[in-house]
Amino acid sequence: MQKAISKYWPIFVLPTLVAFIIGFIWPFIWGVYLSFQRFTTVSKTTFVGIQNYLSVFQDSTFLHAFGFTAVFTVVSTVLINVCAFAIALVLTRGIKGTNIFRTVFFMPNLIGGILLGYIWQILLNGVLAVSDAGCAALFCKAALQASALNVAINTKLMTDRAHAAALDEKSARMLAEYLPLADEVYQSVASRLRA
Repeated sequence: MQKAISKYWPIFVLPTLVAFIIGFIWPFIWGVYLSFQRFTTVSKTTFVGIQNYLSVFQDSTFLHAFGFTAVFTVVSTVLINVCAFAIALVLTRGIKGTNIFRTVFFMPNLIGGILLGYIWQILLNGVLAVSDAGCAALFCKAALQASALNVAINTKLMTDRAHAAALDEKSARMLAEYLPLADEVYQSVASRLRA
């Protein structure tokens, strides 16, 4: 296995490297080149050296914007990290109300999966249930099961080990709620396709 990796690694690295060069390295180099030019379009350029840099650092509007951006970056980075560590500290302590806060804090992660399940259910019941596609029944069942599994996984991922047992029960109930629905829809679509 190690020989294969050491032998073929360029093949696997090359597509990502090319994309990185095209998407990041080349535009960066081109931007640095253009910063030493006076231009109206990128094809009509005139070399001016460091004149653009001298001009921009003499502009009071730029200096004000640069200073504000620097202060905003430092303050927001510190504030975000301090708040994140404080929330993590509170959530890892045995303080009363932690479970409610966790539920409210992670609810947006769950709502997306639940809504996705309902949307797939509506689409599959309304659109694919009446289609003549032979694989509609299998696709319907797989999609609903995947949505149920997505909800269960998101529910499990939002907790730590201390509350995993309680949420495993919730996940199991969610799966138990969705999987019979998936079988019911599967049977309905399959019977329509047979008729």
